[in-house]
Amino acid sequence: ASQLMQSYMLACVSSCGIAVSLNKLAQNASRFGPTMSRFISSFVPYTAVAGAGMINLFFLRRGEAKTGIEVFDDEGNVYGKSQKAGAMAVKQTCISRALLPIAPCLFPPWMVMALKAMGRFPTTRFGGVMFESISCVICLSLGISASIAAFPQTGRVDVKYLEEEFRDIVDKDGNKLANLCYNKGV
Repeated sequence: ASQLMQSYMLACVSSCGIAVSLNKLAQNASRFGPTMSRFISSFVPYTAVAGAGMINLFFLRRGEAKTGIEVFDDEGNVYGKSQKAGAMAVKQTCISRALLPIAPCLFPPWMVMALKAMGRFPTTRFGGVMFESISCVICLSLGISASIAAFPQTGRVDVKYLEEEFRDIVDKDGNKLANLCYNKGV
């Protein structure tokens, strides 16, 4: 529970720090014009959410890189714990966490900016809110699927990239294993 709370607090503090810093940067970008300032401002939520997600994940799962995670063959036979596979799993999940907020945090504001620039954005308050809400739901639905699909749940790695102890493992038929699998986690 203590590690969970620490990870959560670090993620919150870093997210706020990122948001405040980038908002200052966006304010300074006003000299490039209001369109560029709005464009730069649209990256603030994405960067804060992605940063918080990656920091939280890293601090929650950093032990997997230290102690290792189980590696197994295609039939599910476990051959031990690999620190390198643990580091790969954490890295891949961090990348997925960075990809996750792209669609819901970036695309809706960009669509609104584009439609406003073309004079096509709904003119009523209700129409604007409906457009933004629907675009967020669609982008969130597509974004979650895409970010989770970026890496398979069960990773496969050539044994030459794992610790020495896994390089000469043979299966039950005496065949040397070229690859082992690991569970990436979410």
